[in-house]
Amino acid sequence: MVNIGEYVSYKTTGVCTVDSVIKMEIPGTKDQKDYYVLKPVYDEQGVIYCPVDYAENFVRAILSKDEANILISELETLPMFDMSNKKILDEACKTAMDTGLTREYLIVMKTLWAQRVQRIAEGKKITTTNDRFFKACQDKACGELAVALGQDKTEVVAMLRSILEEKITM
Repeated sequence: MVNIGEYVSYKTTGVCTVDSVIKMEIPGTKDQKDYYVLKPVYDEQGVIYCPVDYAENFVRAILSKDEANILISELETLPMFDMSNKKILDEACKTAMDTGLTREYLIVMKTLWAQRVQRIAEGKKITTTNDRFFKACQDKACGELAVALGQDKTEVVAMLRSILEEKITM
């Protein structure tokens, strides 16, 4: 159970605040269910209605400040996906993104950054698919880390990119 006013991470959207709990009619029936009303932090117009009964599948508490700092400090030592097969890499990225976990987003970012460095060194372009994966993971990871750390999201983006630029070379 989550509390009104707290920050949570919604699996497909990222950081939200729990605005309220309302009753809504279940389509096709006269039954009503409780729903959390979630407001995405980085989308002022957005509203998500999440059934309370299923929230444990989609909603989790965001990282604490300590957890966020530890995760950032571990970025350099996080594992990477195998980059030798594009199809397998794409599937690993999709699977990691579906978890909704910041650690997994960082693994995707680290892997794709290393691949970017490698491709540039080989005189190749960065693939559109991998660029999309990187940006989506960066958006969600940096959003949660920013809220946990009480920082602006752009500051966290700059910090992670700095770590990647400094530590991830081929």
